[in-house]
Amino acid sequence: MKGNFYRLLINIDSTLTLNSKVALAELDAPLPGGTWSEGWHTADIALDYVATLKLHANQFTPYSPPLLVDRILAQLAFDAPISVFAFGYGADGGHKIHRNSASSDGAVVVRPTTEQPHFLLFRFDNQNF
Repeated sequence: MKGNFYRLLINIDSTLTLNSKVALAELDAPLPGGTWSEGWHTADIALDYVATLKLHANQFTPYSPPLLVDRILAQLAFDAPISVFAFGYGADGGHKIHRNSASSDGAVVVRPTTEQPHFLLFRFDNQNF
């Protein structure tokens, strides 16, 4: 962003049980907060999987960590704009890019500058909503 690098962390593995997996949902939807612009946006842009996107836990598909990484990387293009909904830590990164709670869910949005932004949404096995 603006010539700098930032570390953004997506959980790809769940430690809830031996075989638990992180689940992914993908969908096209309008970008919350309106038109995309480069930079940190920390005020009044909320994402809630249920209220904003009408998405529920049963619409997610569980993936093993290697397959989830492949699925995420297949959506990203070098030097293309993205939007990330996350909790910031310090001035150089963010985490909790997954279902958290109402109005504070995390996501990666590819193609945020187009008519059809594409959301990558994540949840853990024990999350029902």
